[in-house]
Amino acid sequence: MEPIRTQRTRRPAGAPEKLSAREQRFASEYLVDLCGGAAALRAGYNQSPASARVTASRLLTKPSVQAAVAAGQRRHLQAAAVRGEAVIRELARIAFANIRDLLDDGGKIRQVGMWPAGTARAVSNVAADDGAITRIRLHDKLGALSLLARHLGLLSPKAAPGDVVLRWQD
Repeated sequence: MEPIRTQRTRRPAGAPEKLSAREQRFASEYLVDLCGGAAALRAGYNQSPASARVTASRLLTKPSVQAAVAAGQRRHLQAAAVRGEAVIRELARIAFANIRDLLDDGGKIRQVGMWPAGTARAVSNVAADDGAITRIRLHDKLGALSLLARHLGLLSPKAAPGDVVLRWQD
């Protein structure tokens, strides 16, 4: 009797290989906090923290793991119903919030129910004393403007972090 010959099937070039159970667990754990070393430890790679970071780096270079992480991120965005337009709209609310919208004609802070919705969303902190609002802090206006300008392509690519260099078009 002749031995039965089996042919190995090859994966097509460019097709991601299948993930092992531990690699899939790593991808899921990575999505929790985007910390590769911690994700490797939680996924069962029993190593020191330094070795776990090396393992995470190696895993994150594998196309199959990258694809699993990207798919997980898409699922998270869909589950949270987060869209790019909503993020841009929220940045614009912060960037263009006017604190005067929170004050009455006499310069006193209005009651919270009287605040315009868009401006109220730009408030990061409120301090009160005896039930009266004494201080309001808005979210980082310059940070929001910088992110919007970068998104719209208004910032010079040669700008150092923290520098704001606008390109104007006539």
